[in-house]
Amino acid sequence: MLDGKYQTAPRKMYKHADGSIAYEGVINRRICSMLHTKIRNIGFQSIYIDTPLDINLNTRVNAINAFYAKYKNLVVLSFHSNASPSHCARGNEIITSFGETKSDKLATIFGEQYVIDLPGIEFRSGFFDPNEEVRDIDKEMDLCITRDSHCPAVLFENMFFDQPDDWKLLQSNSYINDLTNSKLQSIKQIELSIL
Repeated sequence: MLDGKYQTAPRKMYKHADGSIAYEGVINRRICSMLHTKIRNIGFQSIYIDTPLDINLNTRVNAINAFYAKYKNLVVLSFHSNASPSHCARGNEIITSFGETKSDKLATIFGEQYVIDLPGIEFRSGFFDPNEEVRDIDKEMDLCITRDSHCPAVLFENMFFDQPDDWKLLQSNSYINDLTNSKLQSIKQIELSIL
């Protein structure tokens, strides 16, 4: 299931110095739509929730859990773009819920593939846990979609829409194609044993 969370002005937009306006919802819908088409083209099932409404998080999670009751091999990919108070932060992130879950395995597949497919584009991996030998590729946060979904769920922060260089990439057909191809390669690697 692809969740292209749609949010618009004024909360999820940024006006750049060149006059262009970045809308997080428009960016997410573009990425989701392209990935949805690519998934279907290889014969996989994909449920793409595309709505111009900003549906509250509890309603989203209830819909996800209803789908999961019917389709036990469901995974949720929720797409967002980041922003920062300084408008200087850059890169992509993958977020899961706290603790070790099936979502962590998915995040690892997506993160490792991303690093291979998009060298030179910053990937902001998780914070170092002194109880672990290596840094997690995902960041763990208390977010409704990843915390309350009954199936594995990962949330992608695709670049920072308020940072000029990231914004240029998010407008680039070539970058969006490379990003969605990387996610598609990860989807091909997902084993049913993860689910």
